Amino acid sequence: IYDAPGLRWRLNSLNRNLGSLRKGSFGFLFAPSDAGKTAFLASEITHMASEPGTPILWFNNEEDGRVILARCYQACLESPLGPLLSNPDDSQSKYLARTGRRIKLIRDPPFTRERVEELCAKYNPALVILDAIDDIQGFGYNGDSVKRLELGQIYKWARTLALKYCPVIGVCQASATGRNKRWL
Repeated sequence: IYDAPGLRWRLNSLNRNLGSLRKGSFGFLFAPSDAGKTAFLASEITHMASEPGTPILWFNNEEDGRVILARCYQACLESPLGPLLSNPDDSQSKYLARTGRRIKLIRDPPFTRERVEELCAKYNPALVILDAIDDIQGFGYNGDSVKRLELGQIYKWARTLALKYCPVIGVCQASATGRNKRWL
């Protein structure tokens, strides 16, 4: 199972411990704010996008898209931001040559389940990132008192999305109580 074809991680420790990402895979990236979630994702998906195939859809409810794109350039080209900005045409050319325009950053929140499904059907992606998964709308619940029920529905839906289309990574932000804790 760990050697079966699928999207391979840049980090060999993830390949050894988790194996390839394949249709049906669903997991979470869960950490406090400013813990490096975006940098981690940028590193891993630019590596995955270097392989020919269908696009990676990154639904972003959080950061400015320019920040995420800059992180992707840095990860893909293994460079600090300064040198990339000093020669933007060369940086863009190298980035596009490596990723082949396979990373589709979708920044039009708030996202609904219908919009996510519509774009999955349109692009037939190799990977979907739902950042922040807890903010996706369209599950029929309103108010904090039923948020727990809504989250359960969102996670079940994301699992179904992974089974229907491709691997899905949900990104969640821990509250401030998670700061400096090893286990959340």
